[in-house]
Amino acid sequence: MISILTEYSARKAEFSRKGPAVGLFADQEIKLIKGQLFVNHPYGLKREICQLSESRRVKSSWSLAEVYDEKTNELVAECILNDSLLKDSYKHYEADAKALCKKLDA
Repeated sequence: MISILTEYSARKAEFSRKGPAVGLFADQEIKLIKGQLFVNHPYGLKREICQLSESRRVKSSWSLAEVYDEKTNELVAECILNDSLLKDSYKHYEADAKALCKKLDA
């Protein structure tokens, strides 16, 4: 359930997502820092992309979600998620990649 807690608002973070495409959660690590998390307790989330990588067929991003107790503002848990995209499943991948390279070279 911690993975659901840390991902339920991921779309609000407005990290760039391409699609439609076949994506998958390739790996996940959850670290409880101050004991367990509780139902109906107020928590806040801070989210960041901490790593990007790609291979010939897969593009991956690692995001770190930090969970804070809203009553004490203490860090209580962390979740690292590896979210991957199969390049061949995204129709416009090659055109988008070329456009990005041109933009970076400019």
